[in-house]
Amino acid sequence: MNRYEQQGDPNRVWVAQSLAAKPSVGGWLLFFCIFTLLGAARSIEAIAGTRAPLFLALYVTLTLCTAFAVVTVWARASSALTWVSFSIAARFLYGLLQIYLGSRASKEIIAGPMSPAETEYYYAVGNILGALTWYLYFHFSTRVRETLGRNL
Repeated sequence: MNRYEQQGDPNRVWVAQSLAAKPSVGGWLLFFCIFTLLGAARSIEAIAGTRAPLFLALYVTLTLCTAFAVVTVWARASSALTWVSFSIAARFLYGLLQIYLGSRASKEIIAGPMSPAETEYYYAVGNILGALTWYLYFHFSTRVRETLGRNL
């Protein structure tokens, strides 16, 4: 008998029992939370340095989706996979937008080891591959199924 059962609060008893039945966030799921939260914190720098309203809205949306995904996964909420889906889709689409805008902006070749357009291209490929990797993890992982109740 836990302390909530002793106090006689049925709502808290149900919440305590449901959380106790699910495994804690650990392994790659914990890595996802930490890694993604650090990425969201790094996005704040991009938000602060952006003057264009379209990119400001884009960065804020990406950061909020990512933050909600991490918080809901950490809390093992029923809406966690919905927020993870939004976050992964937003990251994937952002990578495609980076490639599109980078190809439009790189009409002239800049001499040097790596032009800004090439750097942006590598960031875009990293975003796309990262989004695909996390999608596959959330789709096939038994840890995700056990912790969150289902897969993507």
